[in-house]
Amino acid sequence: MRYLVLATSLLCTACVPVPVTITYGEPPEPIQTVSRNAPVETTALNAYRTEAGVHPVVQSEVLNRVAQAHALDMARNNFFAHRGSDGSRIGQRAERAGFNYCSIAENLAMGQTSLAQTLASWRVSPGHYRNMISPKHTRYGLARAEGDIWVLVLGRRGC
Repeated sequence: MRYLVLATSLLCTACVPVPVTITYGEPPEPIQTVSRNAPVETTALNAYRTEAGVHPVVQSEVLNRVAQAHALDMARNNFFAHRGSDGSRIGQRAERAGFNYCSIAENLAMGQTSLAQTLASWRVSPGHYRNMISPKHTRYGLARAEGDIWVLVLGRRGC
């Protein structure tokens, strides 16, 4: 399992579109980790930020929806990439949702079966960790879709 986490982490770091085979009958419904575990997520994410001497982030319903939509897009359309099936990037998706940002970032993961595993894999990936502890960000949204596809969006409104 440790090798799967490492391989997935390295794959995410490369940010190369990878075809994904996901088997399901009905379109997957999101696993709402954001609504059930928000205190756990916020605490875990902010623990990394505190270690780095950075202010905490708070959950954003808008960024939750942005993360959820992208996770579902990847699950339903069998792909894993920062670019959406419609060609959109994170900034475009955030703006469409009404999040006018001055800073925005996105972390993706696939295959981790828990929030702890997902955060740990992002922690050892320099680019993903940099996103998590960036002082530019004040808000976050997190979602998980069937197939263990995770999306974390971090951002700041205006500036």
